[in-house]
Amino acid sequence: MRYWKELYVSEELKGREEEIIEHLEKKEFQFRVYLIALPENERNQLEIYHSGMLNQTWYREKDVFVVGLAKGYLQALELVRELIDQVFRETGDADVRQYIWKRQGS
Repeated sequence: MRYWKELYVSEELKGREEEIIEHLEKKEFQFRVYLIALPENERNQLEIYHSGMLNQTWYREKDVFVVGLAKGYLQALELVRELIDQVFRETGDADVRQYIWKRQGS
């Protein structure tokens, strides 16, 4: 798994990023942690899924690129909205994927 250097984090999880990432890397279940990630399908912009999905075989074999961590699905939706707003303000469009890769330096 890889993480965006400008990782979006919901208010309730701020300051706990390293702890949460450590648990994610160990595939430990985190009840209310949701991930915002770039999907494998390059035509899509973002995916939101529960951290427990990382224990499924399909995710174990993938290089998931996490751009945000949220406590609960609703906070994940709010982070996505904030990210899209930022992308639109700075670029005039909503190509989130290109924006993230450009800022990541990839």
